[in-house]
Amino acid sequence: MGGKNLTFYHREIVPCLRALYGDPEFRHDLIFSPERHFTDEERTHRIYNEMHTGDWWWSVQVRYQRHRRT
Repeated sequence: MGGKNLTFYHREIVPCLRALYGDPEFRHDLIFSPERHFTDEERTHRIYNEMHTGDWWWSVQVRYQRHRRT
């Protein structure tokens, strides 16, 4: 790329996840449920800013709940 050398850093994902989820210092930063945020009290203007605020997470949660009931 234009004669530049790039450095690529990577880590094994499973040990990283274990470290993050196993550290009590991060307990207030981890989100396990979807959330909907709005800009107004009437809830007409939704804010999408993190993965857990998107529609995909809601659909996965609904499918998971249906699966657990069967």
